Amino acid sequence: QLSWSNFDEVKTKFVHIKAQYEVCIEDEKRKKKEDVNICALEIQQDDFRKISIYPNAEEILAEEPGFVRPNIIDGAYESVNHYLDTQFRLLREDFVSPLREGISGYINMTNKRMTKKLKTVTIYHKVVFLTRKVIKDQFGLVVCFDPNKRLKKVNWEHSKRLLFGSLVLFSRNDFANVIFGTVMYRDLEDLKEGKIVVKLCEGSDVCDYIDLFSNEFVMAESQVYFE
Repeated sequence: QLSWSNFDEVKTKFVHIKAQYEVCIEDEKRKKKEDVNICALEIQQDDFRKISIYPNAEEILAEEPGFVRPNIIDGAYESVNHYLDTQFRLLREDFVSPLREGISGYINMTNKRMTKKLKTVTIYHKVVFLTRKVIKDQFGLVVCFDPNKRLKKVNWEHSKRLLFGSLVLFSRNDFANVIFGTVMYRDLEDLKEGKIVVKLCEGSDVCDYIDLFSNEFVMAESQVYFE
């Protein structure tokens, strides 16, 4: 039987439990606010707008994927900036990952001529830079990618190789050092002669153009379209 003394005891316990519950709720709110602030700080400190669209040599040679933020399926993003940051990193990794896989496969090949087995990159050997060329007020470099005319059977008119905007990588040492470029001009007659015009990406590993024009390179073309 419940007496007034028992009632007072239960009431006291209830008040105590309620107070603990309110403290827990406030702690949870505080933690969520701290998490939001930390997330916002991370985004601010590592602004995706400052990340180059094109990868660098370290990313291509890395064994692990680059840093990406998890895509939020359930729940909301903290801000528009958080959403754009996440989507940019995920999309960029979708481009870089196949390139990383292909270059890794090439580096680990014992027979460098068996490159048709590579699924995500196309490899061209004995590639040389020929001369400078200006097209529509843009500075480019003429590249001979088929000096031995091994690609005569390619139907360049319908081929998806070396499309405008395609990313190409040049290296002389198994991609330990890489020059990045994009196809800026694609002429059908030039392609039949094994020539394209490329624009070097900003920050490419080029000491000087004399070195560029006096060496042979291996060129890798990403089969993922970058433009």
